[in-house]
Amino acid sequence: AGRAYVAKTGYRFDDFKAYLYRTDDFGATWTAISATLPAEPINVVLEDHKNSDLLFVGNDTGVFVSIDRGARWVKMNNNIPNIAIHDLVVHPRENDLVLGSYGRGLWITNIGALQELSPAVLAKDAHLFNIKPAVQRVTWVFGANDYLFGQRHLSTPNEPNGMVIRYYLKTAGSGRATVVISDASGQEVAKLQG
Repeated sequence: AGRAYVAKTGYRFDDFKAYLYRTDDFGATWTAISATLPAEPINVVLEDHKNSDLLFVGNDTGVFVSIDRGARWVKMNNNIPNIAIHDLVVHPRENDLVLGSYGRGLWITNIGALQELSPAVLAKDAHLFNIKPAVQRVTWVFGANDYLFGQRHLSTPNEPNGMVIRYYLKTAGSGRATVVISDASGQEVAKLQG
């Protein structure tokens, strides 16, 4: 209840350091948490709604993530170009991080595995993250009227069929990891190479 974050910027005075502070006692004391962030003004900071140790920062070069409440930051751009991020939100149902950039659109990525990360998970030799439920889609057959809406009807593609399986290995093995999928009775239905 007493936690808050504040970011200050001095870029109008040619001071490009990252200034980010956290309080856990309603503002009585403040802790600097920007030590490993690059020297760029911070535009937005977000604490995850499921894991209070998981923080995101948007600055003028992208998005950064911390899994230890700001002690260490890592750039999380993946396929995002070096652009200014001005807004961050986590979708409460899908656990998708939605990034609002300056002039380059929206970017969306699932952070379900990051929400599960903890010192206990990182101490394990291997960990299988929760798998988002998936359904098999039956596509329309010839003669269905799913394309008779005209050109002014907004139609967005569905997510691809399948499911994402995420796992963590403390140390990389010499070969590829094998993921075995079994049904409720224990019968093997698939074997995948990681």
